[in-house]
Amino acid sequence: MNREAILSGNSRQYISVKDVELLGYIERLLPHYTTFNKLLNDALRLGLPKLLEEKENVEITLPSVVEERGTPIKTKRRNSLETGYNEIKSLLSEVVVNSTLNKAMLSGLFNAKEKEISNPTIAGRFKQGLLNNIPDCLFDAEMDMLKEISKDETE
Repeated sequence: MNREAILSGNSRQYISVKDVELLGYIERLLPHYTTFNKLLNDALRLGLPKLLEEKENVEITLPSVVEERGTPIKTKRRNSLETGYNEIKSLLSEVVVNSTLNKAMLSGLFNAKEKEISNPTIAGRFKQGLLNNIPDCLFDAEMDMLKEISKDETE
């Protein structure tokens, strides 16, 4: 295939995408486009100037790219505030998932332990939550962690 045909757009080019992470990006973006070709052209329009900038140490203004729905795709690098917000959002989501899993596991252990206790008096107190005192070592560790958190917030 000759260079003129490629540069004039009168040729077809084929690519192989073997990077699973890149395929994941394509999969997430594809619903926003009517064709794979349009998605790939937008990706090249955004990525090639950055690649050229990196390889030749020149500053290039990224072109404006518009999705199929007419919403502009961000072409500037995320600022640190947005990046921080997204990281916090991700971490909070992880905390919610972990809390939900912990509740489920703790409930299962509680119910299993209740059935395991043979003394009816102790079983009744256990079920009512009267045996819920935190051991001193855990209480002290929790207080130390909370103090550390509050100290970090004031700094």
